[in-house]
Amino acid sequence: MKWWRTTVSTLAIAVSVSNIPSTINVDQEFSADINLDCTTCGTSYLRGVFFYPETSYDYLGFTLNNGNEWINLSSSNCGSYYKIESGGFEGKLNFKFDAEKPTGPYYFRILRYTPSCGSPSNDNKSNSIATSVIGPTPTPTPTFAPTPTPTPTPAPTPTPRPSPTPTPTPRPTPTPKSSPTPTPKPTPTPTPTPTPKPTSVPVSSFEPLPSNTPIPSPQILSSSAERPATNWWAIILTILGGIVFIASVGLIIREYVHPPPD
Repeated sequence: MKWWRTTVSTLAIAVSVSNIPSTINVDQEFSADINLDCTTCGTSYLRGVFFYPETSYDYLGFTLNNGNEWINLSSSNCGSYYKIESGGFEGKLNFKFDAEKPTGPYYFRILRYTPSCGSPSNDNKSNSIATSVIGPTPTPTPTFAPTPTPTPTPAPTPTPRPSPTPTPTPRPTPTPKSSPTPTPKPTPTPTPTPTPKPTSVPVSSFEPLPSNTPIPSPQILSSSAERPATNWWAIILTILGGIVFIASVGLIIREYVHPPPD
């Protein structure tokens, strides 16, 4: 039992940090006093971290390693932190805040990692010191979203308006001009030629002819001699009058059907 107690005392680890500024600028580099009490420790890797609240495990911040490089890697890459070959360490290390994180109240502590890069136990965590990070709040990098291409609005199709139907102007119906009806000329009536009547000789005037006087035979008139002579002039005038009448009627009809333009 005494041997176990001696072994625990020999393997005890203590990590502490001091001299942290109470106010740290967002882009300020600062140094802090570090003490690692572990005489029997093998290789150790030290890292300074900011976190908030005090129960948080969301660590951030940069540590200047042995190669003068600012390291801000996850614990799975603990081999890049400040390396201590073996045993303890007492001295100053440099740190700075992550300017891409928001400012405000934080806590600061030191974490010790072994080569396995496993999560540090409580013995491998230093005390926590409150500090305040000040400075302009970093502007988040805008994410450029593609500008949507505007959809062209179709132009409204004009509603065709019906063309007004021209109302025809009524033209007055021309009044047919009445042409004077030619008065037909009277057809001359042919005057019949009187048939000469035989001259009556009084009986008393008859004188006995001498016996040797020849008695004239009576003459029989033919049918042609009984007809009156044809009046050809009357016929010609009648035909000409009919032609004039027909022509006059045709002119009247033509003027009515095809009136002369106004």
